[in-house]
Amino acid sequence: MTEYDFAIPELTPSLNKLVKGRTHWTVYRDWQKDWFYRVKLATQDIEIPPPAPMEKRMIEVTSYRVALLDPDNLKGGMKLMLDAFVSANLLYDDGPKFLEFPDPGQVQVRKHKLE
Repeated sequence: MTEYDFAIPELTPSLNKLVKGRTHWTVYRDWQKDWFYRVKLATQDIEIPPPAPMEKRMIEVTSYRVALLDPDNLKGGMKLMLDAFVSANLLYDDGPKFLEFPDPGQVQVRKHKLE
C-alpha cells in the first residue's frame, strides 16, 4: 500500500462543538468549505491518485493539541476532515466499506513557546 504523509495545520473541532445545537447550519457549511480548501492545500504538491470506484483506503491521523480530548470526542470531530477528503476526491466515500480509520492519536503540546 502506498503511503502519503502530509500535515493540515489546523485543529479539528471536537464532537461536542459540532453537535448539541451549538453550530448553526451556515457556520457548519462554512467549516465544510474551509476544510475542503485545507485538504486541497495540504495535498496540492503530492500526486495522490483519485480512488478507484469502490476502493477502500486507510487514513491515520495524529492530532497535536494543548488539551487532550476523549477518544470519541476526537474521532467524531474529524467528520469535517473526512468529508473534505471525499469532496477533494481522495476517498471514494467515508463509510466503513470504503474507509479504514483507526482511532486517531493525540500528542499534548505546550501552551506557550519556550522563551
